[in-house]
Amino acid sequence: MRRQGPKQLDEQWRSRIQTTKIIERLKDHALGNVEMTATQVQAARTLLAKTVPDMKAVEHKLPSGTALNFSLYVPNKDA
Repeated sequence: MRRQGPKQLDEQWRSRIQTTKIIERLKDHALGNVEMTATQVQAARTLLAKTVPDMKAVEHKLPSGTALNFSLYVPNKDA
């Protein structure tokens, strides 16, 4: 197994921090604490789609009629 160097780890952490900042900014906008233009919101959503997997809700009905509800993380097709 190849060992990751410090530069690779730094890039991973930088990506995580930036994703967190984008999520916090969108949350603040949703709560009315920060104003964002439609273009800024769309840009943030596009960046998040590249770093955070989409979550899909799925319902499956058993032959007995019982419904099972669960969520799946679906990897981004571009990743």
